[in-house]
Amino acid sequence: MDDSNAPPKKHLFTKMNYLLDLDHLQGLEAIAPMGDVEKFMSDLCVLFLKGAPMRIQELDEALKKAEFKGITGASYQLRGLCSSIGAKYLVDLCQQMELATTGKNLPLCRTIGEQLKDSFLVTRDQVQAYNAQLPKKS
Repeated sequence: MDDSNAPPKKHLFTKMNYLLDLDHLQGLEAIAPMGDVEKFMSDLCVLFLKGAPMRIQELDEALKKAEFKGITGASYQLRGLCSSIGAKYLVDLCQQMELATTGKNLPLCRTIGEQLKDSFLVTRDQVQAYNAQLPKKS
């Protein structure tokens, strides 16, 4: 069967989705090495899905100990992982966390930390759904 006339597969996400940036994801797909969108994007998804929970755990531990240097470091690393996959809301929360640590505002840091954990769960599900719908090589 010839798939050349099949309509292009649409993403599950819209431009209005604030958790994952569709333009960012499409831009990454366009630069996939050797045109291997599935492998490139799948690898990025796995990197995020494995790395972000570890950074969130480090952040949580630093928040419990009120270690501002640890809070800043974990937040900065988490922001990088989130930026790579286009998780805009998590990036914004990380930036807010970094600003709150500058002012040594521990209650605000803890509040943002809870928002990060909750938002990560939804973003994780969306990244997994995105990864599942990537075009597979035949």
